[in-house]
Amino acid sequence: MQEIKNTTIFDYGFDGEGVGKIDGKICFVPYSIKDENIDVKIIKENANFTRGEIITIHNPSNLRIKPLCPYFGKCGGCAYQHMPYQEELTIKKELFSRQLKKVNYTGQTDIIASSNHYCYRNKIRLFVKNGKLGLKKRGSNDIVEIKSCQICKEEIGDAISKVDLFLSGKKIYHLFDSIEIGYFNNQGIIIFYKNRICDVDYQGLILNLLNDFNIYESYKKQIKTIFENNNISFTSLGIKVQLSPFSFHQVNDEVAKELYNRVISNIKGEFVLNCYSGGGLLSGMICKSGKKVIAIELGKHEHEEAERLKYHNALKGLTNIRGDCGKELKNLNLDFDTIIVDPPRGGLDNLVATNLNDRRLERLIYISCDSATLIRDLLKLTNYKINRVYLLDMFARTGEYECLVILDKFNSQLKNV
Repeated sequence: MQEIKNTTIFDYGFDGEGVGKIDGKICFVPYSIKDENIDVKIIKENANFTRGEIITIHNPSNLRIKPLCPYFGKCGGCAYQHMPYQEELTIKKELFSRQLKKVNYTGQTDIIASSNHYCYRNKIRLFVKNGKLGLKKRGSNDIVEIKSCQICKEEIGDAISKVDLFLSGKKIYHLFDSIEIGYFNNQGIIIFYKNRICDVDYQGLILNLLNDFNIYESYKKQIKTIFENNNISFTSLGIKVQLSPFSFHQVNDEVAKELYNRVISNIKGEFVLNCYSGGGLLSGMICKSGKKVIAIELGKHEHEEAERLKYHNALKGLTNIRGDCGKELKNLNLDFDTIIVDPPRGGLDNLVATNLNDRRLERLIYISCDSATLIRDLLKLTNYKINRVYLLDMFARTGEYECLVILDKFNSQLKNV
């Protein structure tokens, strides 16, 4: 039987976990609040720290509120539903500020909040295991079965229950590893990720969804169209976008627009390079603002989508290159005024960082969804100084957030030599 220990929370750690001390070791306790005295069951221990879960709260914080979601504390998605949103923002800013001190930045961090704390997500990925459809438990591959999600758009919550009913009725949970549900501009999309080749009759689900969702199957990265009723499209900052099953799109439409506006407003000069450019939405917006843009993206489907976006928006000043950013940067013997990087969670590889350090340009803009790899990369970018920092709460109520760092090149006047 695991022993119950007592501690008082005195700080916050990664993902908003409360931090206490037990037997001389730091103990991380999710869903706890600073100054609460709690009894904790230790669930993991190593030489330097422990992890625990709350058994009893002896003096609940005045900040503690009742979570809206019945799965909060079981599902690993949200981290802050037990406190007011403003407190969540305060904690996120403090945690990010501590990381920025590692690169000697102690200046202002501008916070861009999400006005919608719930019902904002336009996409969710659900997992299927042991006859359950749901989300993973915190720190585990076990599944918490859910019937809705409070931070997703209501239409997605409704679709979750109908998909679950469909899987249950046909007893076909075992055919799928995961299911992605999205909703954009009053149009839905569902992708079933299969783990074997087999035929599935989706007609009952299509009728139950009132034909409002396009449905696709994916097996070994190949997409099959099951039902398409509409082209899924929208307009953002003057750019017309047509989404496909391969599309990446920021999950919070409102905060995404704030991000794009700040990127565009911080661009220097007229010639821009956009690295890791995805489906081309940001590249298109920058081009629409009057800049000449070259965009680099490795993914085949993303590159094709970017080319379609360029064509549909008549963006003559945009050039899309399909290739590895490190290699393409090395081959591009051009002087850019501003370079934008928006790498995947793993951050920049060394070839990209080296090339950026050696280039002559005025401004570097770094977009990141992982503050840890962002800080690691900023330490590599030794020829740049931080001009401005933004924390955009793209993922309200969860432990994640988007970062935007504006950097200027030391001795940028060399560009004109």
